[in-house]
Amino acid sequence: MFLFDCRNCDSCFGCVNLRNKRYCVWNKQLSKSEYETFMKSVFPLRRESVEIYIKKLWELVGQFPTNASRNTSVKNVVGVMLSNIQNSYDITESKDSEHIRHADGGLGAEDSMDFTYSGSTNLVYGTINVGSQSNNIKFSISSKYCTNCEFVFNSKNLDNCFMCFGLQNKSYCVLNKQYSKEKYWPLVDKIKCEMWKRGEYGDGFPMKFSAQAYNMSIASVSFPLSDVEIVKLGGYLAKEPESNAGEEVKTLSGDKIPQTIDEASDDVVNCAIICEKTGRPFRIIASELEFYRKMKLPIPSVHPVIRMNEKAGIVRIGRKHLATCANCKKSIYSVYNPKDNYTLYCTECFQKEVY
Repeated sequence: MFLFDCRNCDSCFGCVNLRNKRYCVWNKQLSKSEYETFMKSVFPLRRESVEIYIKKLWELVGQFPTNASRNTSVKNVVGVMLSNIQNSYDITESKDSEHIRHADGGLGAEDSMDFTYSGSTNLVYGTINVGSQSNNIKFSISSKYCTNCEFVFNSKNLDNCFMCFGLQNKSYCVLNKQYSKEKYWPLVDKIKCEMWKRGEYGDGFPMKFSAQAYNMSIASVSFPLSDVEIVKLGGYLAKEPESNAGEEVKTLSGDKIPQTIDEASDDVVNCAIICEKTGRPFRIIASELEFYRKMKLPIPSVHPVIRMNEKAGIVRIGRKHLATCANCKKSIYSVYNPKDNYTLYCTECFQKEVY
């Protein structure tokens, strides 16, 4: 519990940068009996205790070096959160890939550029969620097992198709209409030429094709924008209801919220909990209550949207920050914001210090 960047550890509490350890508390080695005695003092876990432990953990994080890039087994790369990557530039959150540029979420991708989340693919450009052995795909979204396609959306197992939506197991189709091979290529060339004249060819789908309102997506966490900026980009705005708790529902706030899970009755699922940070009511469901009891965790007092945003804000997906290694002073990229309380190390310095 309460660990930061620990690996292959068992029975540890409140620790940072540990490797292959057991029975440690706040980075101090204890005997098995000492650890068990400490853990008995932790439970029942109170909500106010959780806040104390979280604060102490982050204070401890600031006292130890942090692997700024979180890269492992990389060669000739510029990016963060990478594993087994080589010869790639301006990428994040990728693994087992090579020769990719300006990309997030390359998972076994090769020779590709300007894409987000693509697995087992090569020669993809301007795509989002295109994967599963796709090859030579441009300007496409949410498709797999496709080859030699452009502007395909939510499709599967296509070959030589252009501007198709929700199509499967087809070849030589334009706008979901079947053509012969001989008619397909002249038609595609004609459409591309007209698009080129209008300045429409060479980029992916515009923002209006997004299936998600910008302010309800993870993008709003990693790249926060004002409502005016979202609309200017062509994105959608959605207004979340102030409450989905229902009318005339009993509310719990302040000291009325159970401090420990042992104090929570089954009736709590029939109540609206008032978020201590926003004042917005929210409810928990029976399976959620069962989970808290199994994990011996207190019922949260903060709205789930706020909790998700706070967790996602620690490492913002698709973001990297220019920083300086606190040890060797060379310029590096960091998954963590240098303005926060981190002692950022480059990968080489971190490995010398921790491994």
